[in-house]
Amino acid sequence: MKASQILKNGIAALPQVLWNLTLIALGSALCAVALNGILIPRQFLSGGFTGLSLIVHYLFPAFPLGAIYFLLNIPNYAFGWKYVGRRFFLYSIAGMIIFSAAIEAIHISLPVYDYLLSALLAGVIVGIGSGLILKSLGSAGGTDILSVILLKLFSIRLGTTILAFNVMILAAAAAVVSGVERTPNARAEAVNRMPLHRVDRVLRTGVPAEEFRVVREEGDRGLELQRPGTQ
Repeated sequence: MKASQILKNGIAALPQVLWNLTLIALGSALCAVALNGILIPRQFLSGGFTGLSLIVHYLFPAFPLGAIYFLLNIPNYAFGWKYVGRRFFLYSIAGMIIFSAAIEAIHISLPVYDYLLSALLAGVIVGIGSGLILKSLGSAGGTDILSVILLKLFSIRLGTTILAFNVMILAAAAAVVSGVERTPNARAEAVNRMPLHRVDRVLRTGVPAEEFRVVREEGDRGLELQRPGTQ
């Protein structure tokens, strides 16, 4: 094929490329709004690789969510390039980069404080964003690529893979939460176990903290500091 014909075909395909990238960008922006505006501030979870990235981010807050999502997808793409179509693969790489960048760039606070309404609103926003991405000829990576790989290798249906992966995400989140908060009074227990030199040096009475001892209490009353020799 002559160079002029290649250039002509490229120019003809440019509007479609821009349209698909626009859909991916708009969808990624909406998902980023839901993540940074609702899910992360309220410690909510999501499905797919986004949910896995959130778990890692909650465990290690110093690691940016966008970077975690990007890194988790690298093995996915490295293994999946031979199993998905070239056009879908290239658009999905662009989608992964745009999605990861949107998470880091877009931080909009949404003043919805009721947990149920927050969950519903986040679901609606993520649903619309994901729908826009799926209307393109690519994806944002994650379980979309993984599902195609398992379909080609083992004839596992796309929906089955996504459902199974989300169940594993929820199970992992439950394990993490149960490990961090084993009692309803976990925060009080954490404070209860702190050494006294970590408590304020001077209490309201002006007595140094070292002169107090910790009295453990059951229930949700927390802890009580008591001076030696007092009842």
